[in-house]
Amino acid sequence: MLKKILTAWCEFLSSGDSLYVLNDSPSGWKCAEAQRTVGMEQYEHDPHDEHWGFASWNDFFTRRFKDGERPVASPDDNKVIVSACESTPYGISTDVTRQGRFWIKSQPLFAAGHAGHDDFGCSVRRRHGLSALSECDQLPPLA
Repeated sequence: MLKKILTAWCEFLSSGDSLYVLNDSPSGWKCAEAQRTVGMEQYEHDPHDEHWGFASWNDFFTRRFKDGERPVASPDDNKVIVSACESTPYGISTDVTRQGRFWIKSQPLFAAGHAGHDDFGCSVRRRHGLSALSECDQLPPLA
């Protein structure tokens, strides 16, 4: 049943019906405060379009950076860790074994089967905390 609910939610967030949150009301994503908070000037969008040129909430949520924004430091240095989301690193563990245990949201997990271990000969586990202003912590539209 949960899979059906999540599938329907994903379909809604990928549809044009989810665009109603892209408005300039005080609680909309196009209001001046929201634009400053997420740094909208860094992202590709059409400021003249009603919904900035996005086809859905998911399209907006996964928006692309403009060329030259947020360049990767030392892209050829494999020792540089790049975060895939808006977060702050708060822990890096080295020499993690395939059967090593780590914790996420109070749940013990094992490195085996998780991205970032052994697939590329890597034995480093990174932990990140999301900011209160991170787009991941903002509310998506409700159906």
